[in-house]
Amino acid sequence: MPAKKKTTPSSKRKPSQAVTATKKSVVRPVAKKKPSRKPRRPIAWDRWLWAAATVNIIAGFFYSPVTTLRSVRVVGVAAEDHVAVEQALQGARDRSFAQLTDATIIGPLYNLERVETASISRNIFGRGVLTVQSPTVLATVDGHDNLFMTTTGDLRSDLLSPENVPVIRLPADEFSETPALVSLTPIDVVAGLVQQTTERWPDQDWMVHVDNGGVLSLRKVNGPVVLFGVASKIDEKVGALDQILQTQPELADRAVRITLTEPSAPAIAPLVLERS
Repeated sequence: MPAKKKTTPSSKRKPSQAVTATKKSVVRPVAKKKPSRKPRRPIAWDRWLWAAATVNIIAGFFYSPVTTLRSVRVVGVAAEDHVAVEQALQGARDRSFAQLTDATIIGPLYNLERVETASISRNIFGRGVLTVQSPTVLATVDGHDNLFMTTTGDLRSDLLSPENVPVIRLPADEFSETPALVSLTPIDVVAGLVQQTTERWPDQDWMVHVDNGGVLSLRKVNGPVVLFGVASKIDEKVGALDQILQTQPELADRAVRITLTEPSAPAIAPLVLERS
């Protein structure tokens, strides 16, 4: 019988030790979700068509011959000037509302002698109201038929003179081609003196006088001569005369010379020199 082999403890196999590998954890970025696209809305062609049609209608209406200026009521014009005003408006008759401005309509009116200011109000139906103001006569010029001074200081010969307006006397140089008065006494200063005289003493017939040297004075027939001198401090000089006549009202009808070339130092003396 065969002999059995003896087993030694060293010959026994040891169980293999498991080697565990430590793995590093990797953090992966979380992918962002793409936003979902909103569904496209269909184009509202009906709205665009309505908007285009509305714009077309409005533009067509503004540019239509229906809106041309057909009827204009004129206010403030003398009867004899209506024909001239109508002729000045002819250039605006065949143009639509949108093609005209108020300035374009009233511009030709300023070429008329008797028009000082003009304004118009109108609508898209071709109707309007034209308001015209004629120059206002301030005084008549002594020694010249149908020659008037307006409130703006213009000398005009084509105006209708109202009754009871003051009289002014101007030097002959004022009516020449190169008037010397322009450099000595501005015509607007003369107009301002006429206005002040009329406002302060409406019941007295003062005449504004300007001599060849540009010296201003106030005069009354069989009354005083008020000497203002050159055209400076006119307001102060008129105020000084007003104070004198308030304290001595009889001087307004006496033949005296009141010198106000320096308004703070007035001088009153009998009038002995012959007046022109």
